[in-house]
Amino acid sequence: MMEAFLPESTRPLDGTMGAKSKYVIVQLASVITGATRVWLRERAADKTARILFDPALGRECLFEEVKRIKGKTDLSKHVKKMYGIEN
Repeated sequence: MMEAFLPESTRPLDGTMGAKSKYVIVQLASVITGATRVWLRERAADKTARILFDPALGRECLFEEVKRIKGKTDLSKHVKKMYGIEN
């Protein structure tokens, strides 16, 4: 019933809604300096926390997921190739 509220240009031609991506892009932030990184993870996985190099600090520290950015269907071909994601 939600389709009735979508503009014509965003409705699928076959009347169904699109499938969700298996992957999402998330933003990780340093717990010390707040510096950010972009990371790719599976949609069903738990929130991500990684030990990564923090350029503001000059050494490795903990980065935790702070924001979900977008799904795989929104990714460019370049990013899909960089992370080895199939279409």
